[in-house]
Amino acid sequence: MRYKIKTNPEEFLVSEISNIQTTLSQDKYKIFLLEKKGYSTFDAIASLSSYLSIDQAEVGYAGLKDEDGITKQKISIPSNLINEKHVEAFNRKFIDRDKYMHITYIGFTRKKIAINNLLGNSFKIRIRNMEKREVDYLLKVRKINLNYVNYYGIQRFGLPDKEKKTHLIGKFLLQGDYEEAFKLACTVEDNFDKSINSSYYFEKMDFRKRSFYYNAYSSYVFNESLSNLVKEYSQNVLNEEENISFYFPINENGILNIWAHKKMLPIKRYYYDESNNLTEKRSSRFCISNSVVKIIQVQEDEIYHKWSADIEFMLPSGNYATVAIMQLENIMSNLLEKSHEKFIDF
Repeated sequence: MRYKIKTNPEEFLVSEISNIQTTLSQDKYKIFLLEKKGYSTFDAIASLSSYLSIDQAEVGYAGLKDEDGITKQKISIPSNLINEKHVEAFNRKFIDRDKYMHITYIGFTRKKIAINNLLGNSFKIRIRNMEKREVDYLLKVRKINLNYVNYYGIQRFGLPDKEKKTHLIGKFLLQGDYEEAFKLACTVEDNFDKSINSSYYFEKMDFRKRSFYYNAYSSYVFNESLSNLVKEYSQNVLNEEENISFYFPINENGILNIWAHKKMLPIKRYYYDESNNLTEKRSSRFCISNSVVKIIQVQEDEIYHKWSADIEFMLPSGNYATVAIMQLENIMSNLLEKSHEKFIDF
């Protein structure tokens, strides 16, 4: 991707949108706002549960946020397992300019936060390494109704600065090959203990993280199917991101043509039931999604010596800002070569 994002964490801000109902009256769970920088949600939950000496499964959350940016999301903890002194001490321990976690008490709720509480995410992002004519166009329109191919983003398949292999780990786990899955996990996980038994490693893992591996493989299969649609029904361009391939239509006509031929594709989703049994659910996912991108301001890019734009938008649950921006880049490049073409709705 020619566009540069996440150059600094402060240039990629994410706030989770949820349907969690809170009250100030004493209830079963306390709700906290978790703000973090330099930590993934998995890292944060592991650190918090370790600090409180509780099982990771006790901490409820709706969505996963990676470490590349500053993110905010709500978490729940049983009310009897955390108090004000815990909060103050935890925040002191994990405060740092370059990497931090901070929790703020919000209120109470009756139910533990889970994935079904997630509605979406709002983003404020600086895009760097843009051409002058691109930012001039953005300043002129001020708002873009962006239709984009609904891929799972690169972060679904691995940690930043690590090889993208989580989908392969999921594939081996589904095949029951714990040894191969363990070998791959050794290369992508931080602070990895290679001396432990492979099956024990995955069995003791937070069930939500095991589910993440299974679903990473499903996401990869979905992306492959969607890529085939893009190649068949649109004029397209290949974007290679860390050995993961994404094919994007270069214009709105291509996007609309895909939508006309196929609205949704099947996908398998994995989760653990109340008895801790792995369950497979057949579902579907939209091939094309949409967001309104607002242009806040543009300025010269002092890092790449070109131009940058500050934008904001919202995405529904399961959609990826990195994917939307890749689509934006490809359409912008083509659009400015054909000045008569416009951004249009479905």
